[in-house]
Amino acid sequence: MRIDVSTIKDTKGASVEVQLSEAMGSLSAAGRELTCSGPVDVRAKVTNTGHGAMLVQGRARASLEAACDRCLAPFDLDVVSKFEGHYWKGREDGRPARAYGGDGADGGDELEYHGDFVDIGPEVRENLALAIPIRLVCSEECRGLCPSCGKNLNEGPCDCPAPPGDVRLAGLLDLCRPGRAGDRD
Repeated sequence: MRIDVSTIKDTKGASVEVQLSEAMGSLSAAGRELTCSGPVDVRAKVTNTGHGAMLVQGRARASLEAACDRCLAPFDLDVVSKFEGHYWKGREDGRPARAYGGDGADGGDELEYHGDFVDIGPEVRENLALAIPIRLVCSEECRGLCPSCGKNLNEGPCDCPAPPGDVRLAGLLDLCRPGRAGDRD
């Protein structure tokens, strides 16, 4: 995902807005590999902040093929992420350049662009991966699978007997039963 900055690279304060749509393949997050089910849509604004620096601000949206953590059914997960980064003009010889006026003290990586293009692909990929939730569920109402027979409980109840309950709490059941011994009339 490359943005042409040739029209603004010589004018401090100039900006350009773009809309990009590009296939991204798959994203890795939390040990999972999720495939994009369509192109990733990006809206971005690039502003020349002077001294060879470009501020890129944008929003990315992707639809990912996922499997529900509760019922294992496949579903499409929509992920939206905002991103922002300063890109510094790289050296022509390809060696890493320090940011003009920056020292990396903010703890962030120094991003570079070369020539007339800013490549935001790696930043879009990273921010979308960070926006993927830890638990993937097809819906908040998902009932999951029966722990005994494995039936998808979203399709209806299973024929398994009710679990016996926790034996450590059996004494509390006696308190709830009517007509127990020791009741005062």
